[in-house]
Amino acid sequence: MHTGTAFLTKSAIKCNELRKRLRIPSHLARLADGLDLGLMYLAFRRNLAIPIVAHGVCNTIDIALLFLGKYPGL
Repeated sequence: MHTGTAFLTKSAIKCNELRKRLRIPSHLARLADGLDLGLMYLAFRRNLAIPIVAHGVCNTIDIALLFLGKYPGL
């Protein structure tokens, strides 16, 4: 697995675990996601591919958690 993809996957899993433990409301979690993606866009020299992949990884993990019944807030 590519180093960037592994980093994005690990960070998305850790963020979801933290949100679940802290019981953060979903609208605040989405705000944090948007800020993270925006900062990622700027940090990687305005390369839009990085936040697009990160968003896809986050969505995939969210769908898997929903399917398993472990999505925060449910």
